[in-house]
Amino acid sequence: MMEQVWGPANTEEQELAGLESGLKVFFAKHKSVRQGRGKSKAIALETRLKIFEEEIAKRPSIDDLSAKVEVLKAENESLKNFMKESSRRKQEKERAHGETCP
Repeated sequence: MMEQVWGPANTEEQELAGLESGLKVFFAKHKSVRQGRGKSKAIALETRLKIFEEEIAKRPSIDDLSAKVEVLKAENESLKNFMKESSRRKQEKERAHGETCP
């Protein structure tokens, strides 16, 4: 009677064994998928890192930039002095012209 209601005694064990083997297969497949994705992500990150390193290498160094800043400062001072001198000369000419003209 029990066998009619519940089925054979080893049916549950067989079902569990089937589920277990199915789970093993499932996780084995997904493990390889995860590893493949992980490898592709790692490759993508390495590629991005390499590109960033190349871009950084193309940029001028801090010393080069500092030297350029110093040159620009010197040029700025030179231009300021030139403007002051030009203005002074112009004023002197205007005074001289004003004194000579009635």
